[in-house]
Amino acid sequence: MAPRRWALLCGGDFYFEGTARNNNNNNNLNSGEGKIRSYPHLRGCVRDVNAMHAFLVEYGVDPANIARLRATCLGDDNTCSRPVEEEGLWPTYRNIERELNRITDKAARGDLVYIHYSGHGIRRHPAQPNTDDGGDSIRGMALVMTDVLRGGSYLTGYQLGAFVKKMVEERGLRVTLVLDSCYSGRAIRNSCVTNASSRTVPGQYDDSLLESDIRADALADAIMNTATASAVQRGVASIRKSWLSSPTGCTVVTACGPHEAAVEGCFDTSVFVQGALSYCILDVLRESKGYQLPSHTRVVRRVRRRLKSIIYGQSPGLLGDGSYEFFGATSYIERPACSVTAVRHGGGHGGGEIDLGVGEVQGVAVGALYDIFRDMDHDDNNSIQVMRRAQVTHTSLFKSTAMLLPGSSIEELDDGRDWVAVLRQWALPNAVGVRFITKDQVLVAKLEAQLQKYPGLELINNSDSATSDDTRAAAFTVTIGQGCTYEVFQAGLRLPHLPSISVVSNEFGIDKLAYVLSHVSRFQALRKLVENTKSSPPWQPQAEADKFMLEIKSSTDPSKTIMETTSAPAYGSVQAEEGGKLDISLTYDGSFPTIYGSLFCFDATWGISKLHPSVEAGRVSEPGVPGYPFLEVTLEMVIPNKSSNDITTSVTDVLVAFVSTAEHVSWDEICLGPLPVDGGAVGKLMVVNNDGANTSTTRSSNGSSVLLPHNTTAQNWTTRPAKVVTKEILKNPGWTALGRVVQTSSTGTLGQITDTTADPSSSKQCC
Repeated sequence: MAPRRWALLCGGDFYFEGTARNNNNNNNLNSGEGKIRSYPHLRGCVRDVNAMHAFLVEYGVDPANIARLRATCLGDDNTCSRPVEEEGLWPTYRNIERELNRITDKAARGDLVYIHYSGHGIRRHPAQPNTDDGGDSIRGMALVMTDVLRGGSYLTGYQLGAFVKKMVEERGLRVTLVLDSCYSGRAIRNSCVTNASSRTVPGQYDDSLLESDIRADALADAIMNTATASAVQRGVASIRKSWLSSPTGCTVVTACGPHEAAVEGCFDTSVFVQGALSYCILDVLRESKGYQLPSHTRVVRRVRRRLKSIIYGQSPGLLGDGSYEFFGATSYIERPACSVTAVRHGGGHGGGEIDLGVGEVQGVAVGALYDIFRDMDHDDNNSIQVMRRAQVTHTSLFKSTAMLLPGSSIEELDDGRDWVAVLRQWALPNAVGVRFITKDQVLVAKLEAQLQKYPGLELINNSDSATSDDTRAAAFTVTIGQGCTYEVFQAGLRLPHLPSISVVSNEFGIDKLAYVLSHVSRFQALRKLVENTKSSPPWQPQAEADKFMLEIKSSTDPSKTIMETTSAPAYGSVQAEEGGKLDISLTYDGSFPTIYGSLFCFDATWGISKLHPSVEAGRVSEPGVPGYPFLEVTLEMVIPNKSSNDITTSVTDVLVAFVSTAEHVSWDEICLGPLPVDGGAVGKLMVVNNDGANTSTTRSSNGSSVLLPHNTTAQNWTTRPAKVVTKEILKNPGWTALGRVVQTSSTGTLGQITDTTADPSSSKQCC
């Protein structure tokens, strides 16, 4: 049975004047006397709600399951004295509480909920632009209800988070929440938007506390099972972390980021006022009408691109499960894609050549295969994609050249539209030899055939002993151990955390073994890319390479700095205890006004994951300015499940920060899924990594991606908006990579520095 959809749409154009919040001993800011007496009426919020209602009904949502709370202002601000709707239909705290409870009570487990708010937003505490808020982008935010100046309660991020948490965790609902208001992303407005009005008053906050606010906090406390804050006794609003700041089972789209304003105005050719976020979201969703909607991540990225073309200074944020379909239950897998930056006829290969916006610094090597797709941001969102393929023939730092393979038309690609490329099969930069010690020549022949599918892997010999006339060095030696499962050795040490696979009884055992060898080789080649920055730092000018400080602190004692190193290419080693938490941050103190970074983890399961910014954040990198920490992440250290022959009690992870002077340079291409210890699960990983065109989706190094739901075929691939590859990227901007080793053990001591010059390649784990 398909899940039912429910919606609550709130839009407030009208706001009552009043003095209810002027009698508290607080720090309200609005007029010269420091008291809030009015909120200016808005003009586009009710229209946002009505337009979204029309879309949802057309999309198939039952109108009986859609609630609208509106405060319509007819006439000008001087003649409008109250909303035209009945009081029970206004966007007030009490009415929103009633409707959220109604949906919670009536919806069944697995149902989908959409909540949309358009209106004023405000802070419940003074602006503190340079204060670290712990990554909490909802903390301190409040939605302004129509009646707050007549004694009604604000709806704070903490309170709204409690309602949504109940829906998700107690009732099993999946929620999409869109907040088209200022401060929904902890914004502090400091820019002026031409031909548009802000949905707040610049510099305004209100920390007043009424009985209605106390009741609302108490209700939220009861849901969250927390004690009422002591701030009630002080007579000012309490500021508490919202569940919405890092939700699971819920996705939150906020209108703007720090130092930005959520605006409303007339956009494109429309003569009607709407909120910029609401207008662009509806524009994106209408393109998919009648089809499966895009993921939240893709919607936000496309909205950001459109906002840049119509307005300055508003960049929506994304929290929670961005990989899920917008207002849907389908989960998308995303894989890196890159932009096709140039198309050339001929090129000595007959079919033509293309240039790709990724290169050696992203792990691209000669021989890699890419599938080419049209960037659907400039085309029919659901047109059938025809497979086109290219193979890399040349690489430089930030660019690769690939020749089109038979069946791919250069004329198609040279049509003035944007194209993206998805990695289908990686290649290794150097040959990797494999020695297979067994008497079973049938197995040897099978492995040799399978290795040929992976560019760079080659079988060294087919001897049944460790000696052979073949003098080529073998990177890996494979033997068959107990239970006919394989074991892989490197430099005399057994590699841990590899899948347990029988190469005899398992029909696809040899196929899986070949993939595992390719996977490990890819992992080691990418880590070597990082290690090589020690002896030959690529940063230009060279003096900038020492302007970074990668800091690791204990979460349990933030005052204790475990590691603080300013030498960019050097490695340090931190020992941590399983279950311990580490706070990671990077600070830059050089001459560039802005730099851009991403934080990755090379983990003990042979996987490479991007820690920050997350895929859901919708950014390929995070900007940093001199003197302030960025790439801030808290990690809980864990030891993964062991394979059948593992005896180790500790693991080694390598944290790597990639930094560049160019905004759209990304290292997402290096992401690599972990190897499961269950050999039966390797088949799924083989499909995702080596036949991505049929099974997965993409996120893009230069802002584009191809998205494929789990239950669809290649014909339904779509792409997320591709950002134009700037000339700055092609000029080889400055970049560097900073690595730190974290050794986690079940008996270790959190924070102990074992070796400040350790090289991860010397790890006895060989991973």
